[in-house]
Amino acid sequence: MATLQASGLLARRYRLIDQIGAGGMSVIWRARDEVLDRIVALKVLAPSLAADARFRDMVREEARSAAQLIHPHVTSVHDYGETVAPDGRVTAFVVMEMLTGEALEWRLTEGRCPGRRP
Repeated sequence: MATLQASGLLARRYRLIDQIGAGGMSVIWRARDEVLDRIVALKVLAPSLAADARFRDMVREEARSAAQLIHPHVTSVHDYGETVAPDGRVTAFVVMEMLTGEALEWRLTEGRCPGRRP
């Protein structure tokens, strides 16, 4: 993931804007889909995981399943893609709708979320 940087273009389509999150399995980028002219969230898998075809297959199937869900509380999945660098390294990614609002991590530091009462 170190080769990705802001303003770079992934898969000749997604212009990276800024990194908005990171974890052990992936880095999340705010990106512009230059074909459809919209801002998206781009989840780029860690290189060690993307190198494993079985893991990529699993993530692709999860993205395919999630893309079938339509619900106001579920992030829409737009695409799954893979690129291969000249040296053979695979970059695998999931494209999702970009949501705005407070981060869940920040919200949880504020205490318990109020639940709905019947």
